[in-house]
Amino acid sequence: MTGSDTQKSIVHILPTFEVGGLENGVVNLINRMDGRRFRHTLCVFSGTAEARARLLREVPVHLLGKREGNDPRLPFRIARVLRETKADIVRTYGWGAWLEGVIA
Repeated sequence: MTGSDTQKSIVHILPTFEVGGLENGVVNLINRMDGRRFRHTLCVFSGTAEARARLLREVPVHLLGKREGNDPRLPFRIARVLRETKADIVRTYGWGAWLEGVIA
């Protein structure tokens, strides 16, 4: 497989991407997957996404700026990222990310 047309696009939807256990697992997953076959994008509800410093390659990060509590705009923002990235695979992490991802 060569070229970005043959890469599978994976969008990871997370509530935050700060340094922590869940985020460490996502970093390890991205770092260990073949960059020639998979193109990753992070879709992060809030925070600064500090854990991206541990990624071994450039990964686009979409910080969605979620408001406190329920943010009715969030599914629309996620849907925009999914359209823009032409996601082949969507991976959600945590209950909130799953629910918002399903709605999007």
